[in-house]
Amino acid sequence: MNAKENELVLEFFADIIHHSGFNYRTLDESKTTIYKGKTFYCFDALSGYVYGHNMSFEMYWALQREISSYFSSARISASMRKERQERGQLACYLDKISQPYKHYEIKKREKPDFVLIGKEHGKPKVIGIETVEFTTPEEKVMARIAQENYGECQSAEELRQKAKKQHGKKVNKYEFYDTERGLLIGVPSYRIEQKLNCHANQVVDKVVKFSLWNRLFDENIILCDGRILQYINSESDIEETLYRRMIKDESVPSNGCTVAVMWTENANSNTHVSEYRIEKQPAIHGYCSFKKLQR
Repeated sequence: MNAKENELVLEFFADIIHHSGFNYRTLDESKTTIYKGKTFYCFDALSGYVYGHNMSFEMYWALQREISSYFSSARISASMRKERQERGQLACYLDKISQPYKHYEIKKREKPDFVLIGKEHGKPKVIGIETVEFTTPEEKVMARIAQENYGECQSAEELRQKAKKQHGKKVNKYEFYDTERGLLIGVPSYRIEQKLNCHANQVVDKVVKFSLWNRLFDENIILCDGRILQYINSESDIEETLYRRMIKDESVPSNGCTVAVMWTENANSNTHVSEYRIEKQPAIHGYCSFKKLQR
């Protein structure tokens, strides 16, 4: 990039930070477009989710590095980073589906993660949404170690010692490396079969949780983020993963849930959303129905 493009990136970055925050009620309100001459950047000010832009490849990724560095720094708390990530998952989901939920009021909660409040056909509608990032327990710990120590350690050994203080003996499972590009953490390897079972268990856990809140909401949605996974890149992958685990599971409650899975065909493709309805079949003890939704 030339000097003018570098300057433009910093101007966009400053405006993005200025607009970003959790003080918007709906996604319609938080959708923000910034123009600099003929260049534009459209994003969700609640989460940073990008709706569109016309920047060059180099400018776009230079801007993303600035944004990532800012929101990974010590000035942003771990809880705020987590909320921003969850809001990004929600924004992506609502952007991809045809339901008119973008004008619904969004309330951040703990149980569930989000409550959407609006109207459908003139009648009040309340939706509960729990987010799930498809990952293994070890990958979760690795991500926490990286977030908690971003930019704080000068060597792999220093990172290892800090991680031990934060997470105890479980850190012994990981390898820490000094590389030319910075510090890397090696996570214990899983077979794909083990990972798929782990993801199915994540969904079952959320279905069980929703059984405690079922009467509060008109619709229960479990929003699963599988966008970075190389082994879930089709609807058949999703259906095989969830169906085989949930079709006969005594722990699945009788309440109906919508399971929405975000996925990509490859690292460079657009995000797809596939939704499924899961309900207990009273006539067949222990079995669930698992039907794809068409919205």
